[in-house]
Amino acid sequence: MISLGGNERWLATGWLFCWVVGFLAMNVEQQQLAADIDHVRAGDSGLLELGVFGPEADREMRALLRNRLVPAAEQRFPASMRGRATALKLLRELARLATKSHVDGRSADGKARTAPVTSRAKHPTRTAAVRL
Repeated sequence: MISLGGNERWLATGWLFCWVVGFLAMNVEQQQLAADIDHVRAGDSGLLELGVFGPEADREMRALLRNRLVPAAEQRFPASMRGRATALKLLRELARLATKSHVDGRSADGKARTAPVTSRAKHPTRTAAVRL
């Protein structure tokens, strides 16, 4: 599961989660952040919380998820891959979730939010889940 803060969670099978975590580790600018992210994958915890790395890292990872994740998958996943369409659909959902930011009250593109973040008590957790 990837926790994007607030009520935002993204769930996928192990291989797709590992692929996303590996993608982030390979593409972040900071070496220490890359090592920390890769440690999550190697530790097999199945959980990556973007917010625990700090606001700057959160913004960088969200930008990668939002702008580069889906194009990278479209290029790397063979057209004949079983479950490709489902995997790409899930990655698009993750990219959509990454447009929201719970770190500093701004959207991931830096613009101020126009609506307040709703509390968990009023709304259930929003989740994208799949079994491939």
